[in-house]
Amino acid sequence: MASYYINEAAFTLPDLGFVDRTVHVLEARLPGDDPLGLIVARQVVPAGKTLRQLVVEHLRSDALRLKGFVVIEEHEIYVGRAAAIEVRSRWRHEGTVLYQRQAHLAASGSWLMFAMTAPLDQQAACDAALDQVLATLALRTD
Repeated sequence: MASYYINEAAFTLPDLGFVDRTVHVLEARLPGDDPLGLIVARQVVPAGKTLRQLVVEHLRSDALRLKGFVVIEEHEIYVGRAAAIEVRSRWRHEGTVLYQRQAHLAASGSWLMFAMTAPLDQQAACDAALDQVLATLALRTD
């Protein structure tokens, strides 16, 4: 049986093959009351898949579900000591153009995605917030 930890508690899971697909959603307000959102998602890296393949599949999914989805920029970075893929994109939702910056990395067999989203005119604030998150990210080792 495996112990599972969350901020508020710890518990033991029965041996039934649970897979951790945690998604954290955090929200804040920027000056002017514009929304700023951070999603942190975790998924097991499937056997035989590279981080690049996972990111390509994720972006394909975004393009299918988000109206007017466009990748602005994509490049490789390092987050901590881990190689990562950073993606900047935009799309339309309810009359607003949204901007999102994602950082994807693989660590300890998990695919982690950090995605910060804000209205496009708040891109600088969105980037600054994700810069803070990524600069302070400390990956745990097995």
